[in-house]
Amino acid sequence: MRQMFDRDLVERKRLVALFEAIEPRLDRYPAIDPPSFRRAVIAALEPLQ
Repeated sequence: MRQMFDRDLVERKRLVALFEAIEPRLDRYPAIDPPSFRRAVIAALEPLQ
């Protein structure tokens, strides 16, 4: 993931926006706990700021 950011292949703001777009529909997937998934996404992106 770091290399993708370093090469400007992915933008942090865009990833957050995409996550926020799917977040309301995560209830369709019972194996995914939306609050835990949100924390994991944010935690993964924090070092990439």
